[in-house]
Amino acid sequence: MGLIKMTVYPRSTTGKNENRRTRAVGRTPAVVYGDKREQSLNVELDTFEFSRIMSAFSGSNPLFNMTMDGTDESFVAVLREIQTHPVTDEIFHCDLFAIPLGKPLKMEVALDIHGENRHVRGGDAVLDVVRRTIDIECLPREVPDTIDVDFSELEIGDKICVEDLSLEVGTMLTDVEDVILKLNLNTFEEEVVEEEGEEGEGVEGEEGEGEEGDDASAEDTPKED
Repeated sequence: MGLIKMTVYPRSTTGKNENRRTRAVGRTPAVVYGDKREQSLNVELDTFEFSRIMSAFSGSNPLFNMTMDGTDESFVAVLREIQTHPVTDEIFHCDLFAIPLGKPLKMEVALDIHGENRHVRGGDAVLDVVRRTIDIECLPREVPDTIDVDFSELEIGDKICVEDLSLEVGTMLTDVEDVILKLNLNTFEEEVVEEEGEEGEGVEGEEGEGEEGDDASAEDTPKED
């Protein structure tokens, strides 16, 4: 997943009316707490950018590298709570938890599965992807965007397991024996050919019996004088 860069803006006003005005100008009210902060920090997020990020990471919780607009202050945070409109799904407010940079995190990281395999290209094999993410533990600023998985050199019957992956920093938490993907023999075309052959034989047999039956009926029918 990696760190998602995002700019936050200082917010000096609070309350329902002020938050409504904030949303009207395309900003989302938010609060940052944690990381030994004595007081929570009121900020604003760009609503369009934040909504786009949340849509892209639907089903997971992205990790943000946030920079305060107009300053050098930055922090790493994870989304703790998000409030939305029950009908329109408009984001009303969100809580962000700042993470200590020196403390390792347990994160789910996506696998970048790619390759140009001659067996797949020729139709002799099919790629069976078993999992698309793994769990790792590392420092917040070391979380990789993705982990590379290249299946180009696989032969039919080969597989890639977690232990075959290259992790530059951090510790792998997923079982090293878990299978990432397999290259299986493509048997679909053979099955289709066999089925067509069986159907063809059945049709020919029926036609043959029908012809013999017609001939026999013709011989048994008495001729008129």
